[in-house]
Amino acid sequence: MRIFTRTRSSVYGVAYTLFLLAATMFPFRFHFTAAYFHHRVPTINWFPIDPYTGDLDSRRTYADYVANIALFVPFGFLGFKALWGSPKGRILVMLAVGCIFSSGIEFTQLFTETRYTALSDMIFDTTGTTLGALLAAHLDRMFSEARSV
Repeated sequence: MRIFTRTRSSVYGVAYTLFLLAATMFPFRFHFTAAYFHHRVPTINWFPIDPYTGDLDSRRTYADYVANIALFVPFGFLGFKALWGSPKGRILVMLAVGCIFSSGIEFTQLFTETRYTALSDMIFDTTGTTLGALLAAHLDRMFSEARSV
């Protein structure tokens, strides 16, 4: 029995997407006003790498970056498995979906009290999504070769 059929991967993917939304929006204190938005926009960290020192964002730790990647690997893996088409096409679709999804999360976090919007989050979330899709493609290829032997 195959664990990751398209249907199952779609169901697992939707469930995991809901988990990601909950994890990235908790504790759900939103302020959807123009004044709050204008107050928060200057707090966006547009520079994932400090232009003066070359270091990564000093407000974040390497554990934050690793966590962002790790949280999005299953998203990319399940998305790849739920799609049809060529492996390269599915990887590119998941790269785009990961970037758009992460951008939406970061934009929504502008309206929360406890979250910060950063370009580095979008970069590492998209990286995790792409790594998940690449892992799924690799495993598909590996298992299809094993079945043909």
